[in-house]
Amino acid sequence: MKEQSPFSPGLPVPIEYFVGRMDEIMRIERALAQAATGVNKNLFITGERGIGKSSLAIFTTFKAER
Repeated sequence: MKEQSPFSPGLPVPIEYFVGRMDEIMRIERALAQAATGVNKNLFITGERGIGKSSLAIFTTFKAER
């Protein structure tokens, strides 16, 4: 039986759940900083179901809005 994932689209997840994702978070933050100066980039967040793609996008959106 597959292990239960803490990630579910639309539900916030504590930052502690993003273990091992600092490289991805930093890459997204760099792209957001560049977008603020007018240099747009496209990013794709891919992975298996339940791995936290939506949660990662929501988390970085929250940080960008702050």
